[in-house]
Amino acid sequence: MDISILKSSLVKLNDFIYFDENQYLREKCSNYEVLNVLSHQFEEAIKSIEQYSKMEKIFLFGNLGNLYRIAGDNKQAIIILEKSFKLAEENGLKKLKIANLIRLGEAFKFAGQYEEALRLFDIAIQTLTPTDDFGLLDFALQHKGKCLMELDESELALSHFQEALCIRKRKEDSSLIHSTQLAIQFVKENRKN
Repeated sequence: MDISILKSSLVKLNDFIYFDENQYLREKCSNYEVLNVLSHQFEEAIKSIEQYSKMEKIFLFGNLGNLYRIAGDNKQAIIILEKSFKLAEENGLKKLKIANLIRLGEAFKFAGQYEEALRLFDIAIQTLTPTDDFGLLDFALQHKGKCLMELDESELALSHFQEALCIRKRKEDSSLIHSTQLAIQFVKENRKN
């Protein structure tokens, strides 16, 4: 399958992705039929994985893992994301390694394995600090903050969100800024006194 078709389908899937306020702003999909069709396309592409470049293989595994996570198949998400992480690590692709480390942390969070999720987010943050050559520190901070939020660690979560927000304001990315502001608002409205 042509990678550009899969990339185009991922963009279209964004129309159906939302943050569920009833589940700590976890990513959900409003159209599971579209999600399942796209997952199947990625699964089919992976059946002939040897035809793809290293970067394409990492793209395929990383996105399929994310699709599984959103669909609620945390076990498969972790297995596939571990493959993507290892491929990036073995090939010395540091940015993709960190991106997949963050994705893997999120999959562990969705699976309720918070300690492992926090450990992976911490590794990503430590790797990215202080230079953040890859522009991923705000993502690591945001995802760690969301994990802390689920653990009712409101003050720690807020500090991570505030740090992510500062970075995102420098990036001038309105959708990322909005996402972090939503998380800050959620914590403030739901924190225990």
